[in-house]
Amino acid sequence: MLLENHLVYQLALVERQERQRAETAPLLPFADGLLALHDARRDLVPVVPAAAARTLTQATKVVDSLRTLWEPTTDSAARAKNRAAQPRVNRTVANRGAVQIDQLRGTLRTWYRFYDGYDPNFTWWARQPYARLDSALIRYARTLRERVVGIPAQVAQRLSGGAAGPGDEGANDGPIIGDPIGAEGLKADLAHEMIPYTPDELVAIA
Repeated sequence: MLLENHLVYQLALVERQERQRAETAPLLPFADGLLALHDARRDLVPVVPAAAARTLTQATKVVDSLRTLWEPTTDSAARAKNRAAQPRVNRTVANRGAVQIDQLRGTLRTWYRFYDGYDPNFTWWARQPYARLDSALIRYARTLRERVVGIPAQVAQRLSGGAAGPGDEGANDGPIIGDPIGAEGLKADLAHEMIPYTPDELVAIA
């Protein structure tokens, strides 16, 4: 019974993660291509430096084009065009997307450092494309946090891997953005803990 309870819960968590990933997918259409680089390394597939550099360069273009959708502009026509093209996400999903961008940067850093220096041909091809992509990801995560989530600029810069501004000693000045799991998620968590009540029943008891 304990094993069955554990397996059912793990399957529920996988479904929850897939739903969350689907919600952030419009913000990160470049992620799968970049993660494929890391997966290939783990599968011991020989890296092709020129192809890897092209993947990094193409991803940078996509990241920059997405970021500009939220950048301020004085051109009313361009502003309306950008607004129409923006992925329809709420603050919670945008904040989750920014966190996933941070995680993607970490994965790419591991991938890049594995080859950098050891393979001079890789370093020659990938050093500049990797640096440009890393910088683009930092700016994109900061834009999402600042323009969509509503986090103050200095805090958004710190959270996204940029340098902290004056007077920003790790301040928590931004809004607290939760990531609710919903009624079904609560039911799954309660069932895993073997609590024989629904969320509504617990609220009524309280």
